[in-house]
Parts: sequence; structure tokens; C-alpha cells
Amino acid sequence: MALSVKIRWFLLISIVIMGIAYKPLSLLLIPLLIYRETRDWIIDLLFSLIFPGLAPRLEVLDNYVFDYRNNIAHVFYSAEPLFDISRLSGQQYVNLVNEFARRLSLMPNEIFSFIRLGENKYIRLSKKVEPTEAGLSEFTNWVKAKEVLFRQYFILSLVEKNELKRLVEFPRPPSTTRLVAFLALIDFAGFILMGIYGLAALLVLNALAIKARHNYSVIKGGELGRLSHRLSASGLLFTKPSEEDLRSIAEAFVSNSSNFMLSISGNPQFRGEVSRTVVSSHTKLIVHENPKAIPKASQWAVVLERINERGEEPVKVMIAMNRQSTVPLLFTTRTTTQMHLWSMPSIDELGYDLAVIPIFHGGRVLSESLRARVYLGKDR
Repeated sequence: MALSVKIRWFLLISIVIMGIAYKPLSLLLIPLLIYRETRDWIIDLLFSLIFPGLAPRLEVLDNYVFDYRNNIAHVFYSAEPLFDISRLSGQQYVNLVNEFARRLSLMPNEIFSFIRLGENKYIRLSKKVEPTEAGLSEFTNWVKAKEVLFRQYFILSLVEKNELKRLVEFPRPPSTTRLVAFLALIDFAGFILMGIYGLAALLVLNALAIKARHNYSVIKGGELGRLSHRLSASGLLFTKPSEEDLRSIAEAFVSNSSNFMLSISGNPQFRGEVSRTVVSSHTKLIVHENPKAIPKASQWAVVLERINERGEEPVKVMIAMNRQSTVPLLFTTRTTTQMHLWSMPSIDELGYDLAVIPIFHGGRVLSESLRARVYLGKDR
């Protein structure tokens, strides 16, 4: 079972405090580093402190980006929506978003992202693949299949070469000198506070961090670097707003936010998780007569109703913006790294929740020859 971020912080801070109070207890850091999930989290945290602009190990090629850390291939398209939120009723708009999410048929290892940077709009398609010819060939075939669907909703143009590099910038390896100097400072502080035991635990961390250096890159600049705030928590899942409310929120969002990114991946197991949670919370409420179960039972009953009665598509979500979110129940935090822009989405949401981040708002359309321009949504 995955440990939450709060539990990881609790374990790490507890070991540090115990190590300062009784130095041999600082060796408990070593078992924490053996567990892969907490080890990767601690190393990510360490690298993010040392290197602003941190990203996974990326390589920008002619027409796609490859993430060697997570084995994910990314392809980008310029995209103009064929549908305009201002021409749709609330029900039409929200149903369009949910229909699109359902037709994507994403698996947990596949990601669709809509990106708006000023007047420019992009789609990014991402998929975990093996870094072999066969794996990349499979990725290409998958992309072509998704293109057929996207052209029913967007006008697409593949982003290549210089424009792709402008979007992502040039990933560079993290500086070994800076890494070693920072680790030496931590070792010195650990020795002062926790003695030889703390130093021994930190030397293990040093070895793991130096070994993990090849899994990261550093990006200074790039258009995507504007998106410095990421979604950290969401309460949308437990609400049931009307379609008109969602449309109003979406219109307010797009009028105030010209830089954002919405990423979604498949979440097929969520239906089962919701059903089990509802049963468990009602058992605690009715059988065990535990009144503390009332809020949880009510919240998750709403989620189950939305999935079963409204047919909403369960997804995992990541939202990035260039400033703090003003959308109710969407909570964002600032980050100095770009790790969130390339990681798998991790927050549970449903199809209607996606409607608050408008990916359908018609605008400028350029012909393939770039000679003719057509403006959509300017008059009736």
C-alpha cells in the first residue's frame, strides 16, 4: 500500500528528532532508504532543494520527447478546439467534456494533456514504453490511433524540432560539483547533530543520491517552465454541481487564466475502490453505530451516484498553472521544479470535474499553408 506524503514526512522528521535526542536512532534512516517508495521520495526532495528547474532525465528529439527515468514518450501538437464553450449550453458543454474523456479510453500508463500558453494551445500525448525500436513503434501506432479521435475535436499540427525545443528548452545533466558540495554540507550538519551514527546513515543517502543523478535533468527556461503551480488536493470529487455552474466556473477560469495544463490518465480501478469505500463506511455507520462515519458515507455515496447514475468517467488528474488557483476546491502549491509537468497524474477525479478546466474554447485557427486565417466565435 502506498504511503501518503504526510506519513513520509512524519517518518522522516521523527527519525531526525529521535536521532538528535539519541544518536544511534538516526540509523533508522537506513531502513527508510531501503523501501523504494520512500527512498525515491527522499531523493526527489533532496534534488529539488539543490537544483531549481529539476525534471526527469529528458531528451528532446526531432518530433518527440523521451523521459528515460520513467520510460515515457511524449509527442506534442498545436491544437485549436473545434468547439467553443460560449456556443454551448451547460449540459452540452459538460457532456462534451465527459464524452471526450470516455472516448479517450486511457489506460493508467497513458496520458492526455491539454496545454494553453498565452494564445498558443497544445495537446501532449504520453505513454510508458520500452526504450527499444519495438516499444517506440508501438508508441507511434498508438499515437496515430488517438489522432483519429482528436481530429473530431481539434485542428492539429505536429510540433517538431525548433518549436519543440522552445517549448521544453534544453535539458542538462545536474551538476556533480553542486551535488557533492550540498551533500558535504548535509553530512557535516548530520555529524554535528547526530554524531557518527547520523553520518553513517547520511553516507548511505549520499551513495544513493549520486547513483540516482542519471535519472534527472535540469531545465532553465522553456515555455512549459511558466507553469510553476501544481494541483496538490481537490474536493471537486465529493460535490455535485449543476452543469450550468460548471460552465460558469469554466468561463471564469478561461477569462482569468491564459497559462495552464490539464493532464489525465486512465483510472479503471476507481469504480471498485469507491464501491468498497461506500460499503465500508455504511457498515461502520449502521452495524457498528459509529457516528464519525457519517461524513465519509455521505461523501462517497455522492461519488458512487455520479459514476453509476451520471456515467462520469473516473480519471487521474494533474493540473498546472502559472499562479495559485482561484477555482473553489482546487488547491495548488508552488514548486521550483518541473517534475510535476512530466509525472503521471495522481489525483482522483470524475469526468464532470474536468469541465472546470476548459479545453474546449474556440479561437484562432491557422490553415496548414499559414496564408489564410479564420477566427471562430467572433460573431453569430
